[in-house]
Amino acid sequence: MRPPVPSFLRRALRPTAALAAALLVLTGTAALADEVELLDDDLDALSSVDFGTVCVGDPASSTVEVRLRRAGNGLVFANSSSAAVSGVGPAGVSVGTAAIPIPSNWFTGPAPTDNGKLAGPVPVAVTLDTSVPRIVDGTVTIQATGPRQPGSGGGSSPTVTASDSVAITGTVEDCIPDDPTSPVIEVVLAPTVPDGTNGWYVSDVSLTWIVTDPESDWVVDEGCVDQVLTTDQVTTFTCTVTSAGGTSSTSVTISRDATAPTISATVDPAANDDGWNNEAVTVTFACDDALSGIVSCTDPVVLATEGVDQSATGTAVDAAGNTAEVTVDDVDIDLTAPTITGTASPAPNANGWNNTPVTVAFTCADALSGIRTCGPDVVLDTEGADQSVTGTAVDLADNTAEFTVDDIDIDLTAPEVVLVGGPQDGATYFPHEVPAAPTCTASDALSGLDGPCTVDDGWSDQVGTHTIVATATDLAGNVGTATATYEVVGYTLEGFLRPVDPDTLNTVKGGRTVPLKFRVLAGDEPVTDVAVVEAITLSLVACDAGDGGGADLGDAAATGGTGLRYDDEDEQFVFNWQTPRTSGQCREVTAHLVGGQTITARFRLR
Repeated sequence: MRPPVPSFLRRALRPTAALAAALLVLTGTAALADEVELLDDDLDALSSVDFGTVCVGDPASSTVEVRLRRAGNGLVFANSSSAAVSGVGPAGVSVGTAAIPIPSNWFTGPAPTDNGKLAGPVPVAVTLDTSVPRIVDGTVTIQATGPRQPGSGGGSSPTVTASDSVAITGTVEDCIPDDPTSPVIEVVLAPTVPDGTNGWYVSDVSLTWIVTDPESDWVVDEGCVDQVLTTDQVTTFTCTVTSAGGTSSTSVTISRDATAPTISATVDPAANDDGWNNEAVTVTFACDDALSGIVSCTDPVVLATEGVDQSATGTAVDAAGNTAEVTVDDVDIDLTAPTITGTASPAPNANGWNNTPVTVAFTCADALSGIRTCGPDVVLDTEGADQSVTGTAVDLADNTAEFTVDDIDIDLTAPEVVLVGGPQDGATYFPHEVPAAPTCTASDALSGLDGPCTVDDGWSDQVGTHTIVATATDLAGNVGTATATYEVVGYTLEGFLRPVDPDTLNTVKGGRTVPLKFRVLAGDEPVTDVAVVEAITLSLVACDAGDGGGADLGDAAATGGTGLRYDDEDEQFVFNWQTPRTSGQCREVTAHLVGGQTITARFRLR
C-alpha cells in the first residue's frame, strides 16, 4: 500500500468569497480606509490553508499573496511609502515577511474616487514544521504596517496597521512504507563489452537503464536517461530512483574514442631546393591523441643508402586501438660526388705553347641526381706560363667535385725583330747609293725564339719601290717581322752623245772605233764612278729597210783606248767601241747601268 501523497505537492489552496474588511489596530478607535487582502496563486480570495497529511521530515510550505486595497476615507498608508508584511500562526507554523510598495498617488484626498486602488500583491511563505508529528488547526493572521498619509481621516496616529486572517489545518505523522527494499537498477550496454582495447569503445554505444521494484512505484531522482553515445567522450552516467522501499543509485563510466590518433613526420635534414639530400636522412614521427592517449608511436627511421623515391612509414596506436599511418616518400639521397673532366682548346703546339686565347671546357656527369652546374668554361686570354683553370661539378644533391687543367702556356706577343744595316725604311736612293742588304736580330721575352731570324730577298738596287722583311718565330708560333720599304729612283741619262745619235740608225765603217759618250746624273749631280755602268753589250739586230737614213759616222775614230772611262774635263763617260770588220750588218750597243736603266744606240756596218 502506498503512503499518502504529501500535501505540499498539491498546494491546497481553494478559492472562496472575499474576506471581511481588514481590522485596524490603532491607539483608540479609528475608521480604516485601506484593507489587507489574502489571495491564492490565481489571485482569488483565500479561504484557508490546508497542508493535509505530511510525513515526518517531508517539506510542507504554501504561499499567500498579500495585497492592499483602498476602501474608504479613514486611515490611509502614506504615498510613496512601504507597508511591512508579517504574520503569526499556531504552534508549528511560521509566516514569512515581505514589503508592499505604496504608489505615489495612493491618496489624493478624502474623496471616494481613490476607492479600489490596489498595491501589491507580494508573496508571503507559510511553512509547516514537519520535524515531529503534530496536528495543526488554527488561524494565521497577516498584517501590513506602515506610515499614515497626512490629511487622511480616522484620527492622528502616525502609523497604519491593517490585517486579515485565514484558517490553517494540517497533520504531520510518521509514514511507515509497505515496501522494505529500494528499486533494482540494471545497466544494459551495447556492445556489451568494449570493442576497442583497454576498456575503450571505438563505435557507438547504446545505454539502457532497467529499473525494477515489484513492491511499489518508483520515481526518478536523477539521470536514468536511455541514450546512444555517438561522440567521443569519457562520461559517467548515473541513475537514481526512489520508491517506498528507499532510494537506489547506479553509475556507469563509458569511454568512447572512435577517432584515429594523429601522426606527423619530419625529415632531417630537409631536402635542398632540388629535392635531394647528400647525407643520411632521419625520419622522426610525432604522435598525439586527444582522448585515450598514445600507446605506440614508430621510432625514428634512418635512410642511409643512396636511392630515388625512398620512403619511411610510421604508425600511431592509441589506447582504444585506433591506428593512423603516415608515409614520408620521395626521399632522394645521393651520397656520391659527380665526375668532371676538362680540356683546353686549341691544343698547344709541339713546343707546348699556344699563341691564341685558350678555352678550357669542362664535362660533368652524375649517375644519380644529375648535374646542376658544371665548370664554368673559361677563356684564358692573357699571356703567361703554367696557367691553370679549375672547374667544379655540382650535382642536384649538392655533392661537388673539382678538376684542374694546368700547364697552360700562352704567348700572344710576336718576337721583336730589328733590321741591322741596309736601306732605311722610307728612304730614297739612287741605284749606286743603295746600302748593302741588312742582317737582323730578334728576341722573345716569354716563350723564346724558335731559331734565328731571317731576312728575305727583298733587297734590290733596281729602280722601283722595294721592301725588305726580316722574320723571327717564337716557340708559341708567333711570327715577328721588321720591314724597311725604300725607293730606288732612276738616273737622268744623256746619251749616247755626238757623234752617235741614239734616236736613229747610225752608219759606221766596219773595223772603226766609235766613241760612245754619255752622262749619268743623280738629280743635278753627275755620277763619275764607272761602277754605275754594269756592262756595255753588243747585239746583232735586223736592219729595217727604212733605217738607212741615219748619220754616217765616216772615218771618225775614238781616242784614248777602248776601255770605259770618265772624262772629267767633259764630265761624261767614254767607251771606245771597236766595231766588227763586217759589212752589211746592224748592231745594237747597250750601256747597262746599276738600277736597270740602259742607254742604247743602233749601227749599220758598211
